[in-house]
Amino acid sequence: LFLLISIFIANVWYFLKHRLEDIRQKNELAAVVENGIEGTIGLDEQFCFKYWNEAARLLLDFDENVLGRPFFECLEVSYSPDFLIDLVKQVSNGQPVKAFEVKLPTRNKREEKYLHLNFQPIFQESLFVGANVSMVDLTKIRSLQNQLMEKNHLLSVKLSSQDDALKVSNSL
Repeated sequence: LFLLISIFIANVWYFLKHRLEDIRQKNELAAVVENGIEGTIGLDEQFCFKYWNEAARLLLDFDENVLGRPFFECLEVSYSPDFLIDLVKQVSNGQPVKAFEVKLPTRNKREEKYLHLNFQPIFQESLFVGANVSMVDLTKIRSLQNQLMEKNHLLSVKLSSQDDALKVSNSL
């Protein structure tokens, strides 16, 4: 009897030890996702909001009202419905979508925010159960690109006018 109780206690101890380790690892992963600088959103099989981290909430500027609502309905994106349906089908069929860029208006509607999205399908026992969306804010990079293009254009105009002046002076 003592031997059976000892074996039972050892098995329970082993099970609890491994279960607690699993819980600790899941909590660590949740902390990494929650505190990451990259926005992370979990979508269910219908592409409705299921969860998100603080970075995603700040990037998209939304609140708890989006829970259970379709992802693309909550974003004011300029893509056609057919394109978005194809994107959903692609992810639902197990193909990740990388480098999907969206341009969103900000609250004051005077500026735009540029986001880089990656969709990763999630499967459980060979069934599609949702998708993970990671996002990065590209607004500052886009702004710098636009400034660089403006400066390049101004430089090109200046060089063109200097080239014209040089041609005139050489023709005299």
